[in-house]
Amino acid sequence: MNERFARNMAALAVVAPDLHRHLAAFDTPLGRVVAQPGDAADINLEFDGRLLYDSGYGARRHAALQVDGYRAAPARLTVMPPPGNDMPNDVTDLVRGPVDAAVARCGAAPEAAIDHRGATFIVFGVGLGDHIGLLLDHFQFRNLVLIEPFIELVWHSLHLQDWAAWLDELARRGGNILLLGGDDPAATASELRRWLNLHCHTMLHGSYMYRHYDSMPLEQARERVEHEFQSQFLNSRGFFEDQIIMLVNATRNLARGTDRLILDRPLPAQPVPAIIVAAGPSLDKAMPDLIRLRNQAVVFCAGSTLGTLLRHGVVPDFQCDIENTAENYECIAWAAEAGDISSIRLVASATVDERMPGLFEQSLLYIRDQMVTTPLYGTGERTIPGTAPNCMTLALRMAIHFGFREIYLIGTDFGSRRPDRHHVSDSIWMTNPEWRARYDAIPDPMAIVTPGNFGGRCFTNRLLHGFLRSAEEILAAFPDVQVFNCSDGVRVAGTTAKLAAQVRLETSRQACLQVLDPIVAETTISTAGIVSPAVLRAFQTDYRGWSEGLASQIAGWRAEGDDLIELHDVLLAALQPADGVIAALVHGSLMSAFQYAFHYAVTWHLDRDAGLLDAVALGFHAMLRSMQRDFDAAVDAALASPAPGPVS
Repeated sequence: MNERFARNMAALAVVAPDLHRHLAAFDTPLGRVVAQPGDAADINLEFDGRLLYDSGYGARRHAALQVDGYRAAPARLTVMPPPGNDMPNDVTDLVRGPVDAAVARCGAAPEAAIDHRGATFIVFGVGLGDHIGLLLDHFQFRNLVLIEPFIELVWHSLHLQDWAAWLDELARRGGNILLLGGDDPAATASELRRWLNLHCHTMLHGSYMYRHYDSMPLEQARERVEHEFQSQFLNSRGFFEDQIIMLVNATRNLARGTDRLILDRPLPAQPVPAIIVAAGPSLDKAMPDLIRLRNQAVVFCAGSTLGTLLRHGVVPDFQCDIENTAENYECIAWAAEAGDISSIRLVASATVDERMPGLFEQSLLYIRDQMVTTPLYGTGERTIPGTAPNCMTLALRMAIHFGFREIYLIGTDFGSRRPDRHHVSDSIWMTNPEWRARYDAIPDPMAIVTPGNFGGRCFTNRLLHGFLRSAEEILAAFPDVQVFNCSDGVRVAGTTAKLAAQVRLETSRQACLQVLDPIVAETTISTAGIVSPAVLRAFQTDYRGWSEGLASQIAGWRAEGDDLIELHDVLLAALQPADGVIAALVHGSLMSAFQYAFHYAVTWHLDRDAGLLDAVALGFHAMLRSMQRDFDAAVDAALASPAPGPVS
């Protein structure tokens, strides 16, 4: 075995074990490295008489010229920081304010972000790899993403390049590497988004995208990745204010001990189909078919759709809600005025408004993953993963969890054929002036053009596009589920388009009813005994100590540090060893505040400005103090609620 190849493989085994296993099993290359015709000092790769680099230059010359050209005009990413959460007490404002004041002193913004050492370099195409070393030589970045659909090219490059040295250099910079196969554009974009969110989303502004050679799979991957950046590609992990609301709601809901808790016990395939109904504009046209099919399937209703269904005489079997706001309770209470909801089973996150379960005779609550309530109350099989971010994805995930393998989507548009429509015509969001004004106030126009389910084009926005991607990830995780999309909205990967008028079901209503009670019996337990006040008080003590420790670390950074990237590392270091419940509580707001500061610092070239750095440090100290006060009040409020059921 080539000595360089062996050294590189050993290094890859540590940072990319899955790729290492594929490469270790690869032993039948179709191409061969050859001397570049007319240039004995250069090389190329020949496949069946064709050269990989066909521009007249070999791999080395091609890479050198390409990198020189890229240095003159690099393709940079512009990633805006998350907006404020519009809550009366948004703690990130304590950092945003000082940043805004520092920026205001500088006048107009420069045209682009500065080169910064926290950047990520996304490279489409490994080829023979000469460009990678050059990029490391000429650019500051700490994270490297390599997308290469042809594993053979990676295999050849491991014989030619010093990958081990590259990996050592990235480690020295405090960074990471991701290698993606790229043969499935949707999967590539999904994995890239997950990895960026995990490792470096707060410093993506000013990062780079680079294409090394032309190929259809690489071009498709690039287009999909760029399309992803139009959606909510970089979601934060939730705002602190939202997390403490969920803590209070979940504690009160679970402490009642009168509802059922859904466990992570997926059921085998059900003998009947399911229909998931959402409030997209196409529900207007599909309503006659939904009425026709209603008694031949188990019906899951998503969120505010309930009012529309009841007004048309359609009573769903399950009502799915995920949001924790009073607004969602008000919406369902308003819908209940249109019909009898006593036979409907509520399926809801335990974090919903505490009045919501009382609207239904039977409430099936569940613990969401990645929330402050997850490590507190979601131990063992008590957590259901992958239900976020909205009620439609919840309905889809729960239908699969309950064993439905034949699913029909109606009104699940994720957008609209018309950019001025976003809901079914009689939705509360369309007919109630106050609610319509709330939706119209969202500064997120239906400006993203995307393929329609039945051809043509549809319009969506970043919010709905993000929901779409989450639904597609759920479907990709359950390939054995057959999903027919009967909605005249955005095309959903993993579904089969089918007009609602063409759907014919043979199931009886009696067969559908027979599966409902077993679902509850086999997947749920009583919520009695789940809440422990002692555990919550112990967490309160742990959080206070952690918060004070981070404040000291930030003071130490400002005494010694000279740029914001060092603050980023301080924050991440504090979050990594933190108890899972602490990270869930604070991660979103801490890193959103940092992302805001970082975005404007690098855009206005203030990443080393002493005045800005001092202001950011003071802002984070004020933010930590405010969070401590609000958290203490939330714990007191949660435990002050009477709990009729027993508690452990």
